[in-house]
Amino acid sequence: MFRRQVASLLIGLSLMAFVLAGAGCISYTSQYYMPLVAERFPPKPEGARIPILEQPPNRPFLVIGKFAYESPADLKFIYKSLQYNARKNGADAIIMRSLTSRNVRWINTVGPSVEMSRDLDWVTRCDGSRGLDWVDRPVFHPGYTVPQEATLRSVQAEMIVFK
Repeated sequence: MFRRQVASLLIGLSLMAFVLAGAGCISYTSQYYMPLVAERFPPKPEGARIPILEQPPNRPFLVIGKFAYESPADLKFIYKSLQYNARKNGADAIIMRSLTSRNVRWINTVGPSVEMSRDLDWVTRCDGSRGLDWVDRPVFHPGYTVPQEATLRSVQAEMIVFK
């Protein structure tokens, strides 16, 4: 029973590590930005708010890059990552093309295992005498499955500068 609790804990920790690796550091999301023009624009100051638009603006603009990211991170993190990447790449605004969520389910399988357990037990020796001695016995642990579920959020956006 203890081994199952430890295995369940390890599975939970690995899922948490997955979430934190993808969502713990905003700068990590810069790999999901793809520049679309050769020209580079100076970054905006730290803390500058870049507007997020639901549709293209009425004034002329140039799309300088695209941002596409899918993660189990919450919406707050997704908006922070949009702002971070827009500031870093000098965008004046962000056009949100899509923001979707989907639930995914999977099953983690922990395979069966055998370990040796050393016990003190009465044994019969070769000369026929009996006495206490250490005995190694195999202990079988059957495998099991743990259903998991997470909500993945996907964002597709364009970074723009005004002409």
